[in-house]
Amino acid sequence: MIRKYRNKGLIRLAIGIGLLLFGIIIFGTTSHGAAKQLGGCIGVISAISGYLIFVFGCNDLLKAKGYESSMVLAFVIPAVCCSLAFIFIAPLVIILGLKDKRRGQDDTPRPNPKMEFRRTATLSWICPALGIGLTVICASTRIRLLTDVVALVCSWVIVASLILGVVALRGVRKHGAKGILIPSIIGIIICGVALLFLGTALIAGIKNAGKTVLPLQSAKMTESMGAEQTNTATQSPSK
Repeated sequence: MIRKYRNKGLIRLAIGIGLLLFGIIIFGTTSHGAAKQLGGCIGVISAISGYLIFVFGCNDLLKAKGYESSMVLAFVIPAVCCSLAFIFIAPLVIILGLKDKRRGQDDTPRPNPKMEFRRTATLSWICPALGIGLTVICASTRIRLLTDVVALVCSWVIVASLILGVVALRGVRKHGAKGILIPSIIGIIICGVALLFLGTALIAGIKNAGKTVLPLQSAKMTESMGAEQTNTATQSPSK
C-alpha cells in the first residue's frame, strides 16, 4: 500500500466517525427543549460531513492499494439504494479483501496529469449531485434553518463544480476525451440546470417578497390614517 494515501485514508476515516458520532450525540441530547431546532441543525450537518469524509477516506484506501477512485461507487451506490450503513463495511473489504496492486512496487506515487483531469471531471458531477441530494433530504425534514444553510453551501458547491468541469475540458485536447469529456459535460449540464433553477427561485422569491411588503405598508398607512381621524373626531366636540 502507498503509505501517503493509507495514512490520509485512516485519518479521514477517524475524523468521519468522530463527526458522525458527535452529530448523533448533539441531535439526541437536544431533541427536547428550546435548542431543538439549533441542535438538530448542528447534528445533521455534523453527521452528513462525517459521512462524506468517511467516504473520501475509503477512496484514499482504494488509491493506496492501486485502484481507481471510481471503485468507491461500488460501496456508495448500494449505500444510497439500500442502507447508508453499508458504507461502514467498506474499509474492512478494502483492507482485507482487495488485492494490493502496489505490493513490491515503488511506494512513491508519481504525478499523472491525465488522472488529475479525470478526477476533476468526475468531481464536477459527483459534488453537485450529492449537494442537490442533501438539499432535498434536508428540505424533507422541514427544518428551515438547516435547509437554508445546506442550500447556501450547495449553491457554492455547484459554482465550484461548474468551474471544475470547465477546467477538466482543457485536458481533452492533450490527454484525449476518454474519461474526461463525458463526465465534464454531465457536470456542466447538472450545474447549469441547478443554477438556472436557483436563479428562477430567487427571482420568484424577490417578487413574492415585494408583493407581501406592499400590502403590509398600505395596511399600516390605512391604520395610521384611521387612528388620526379617530383622534380628530375625539378632539372636535371638546373644542
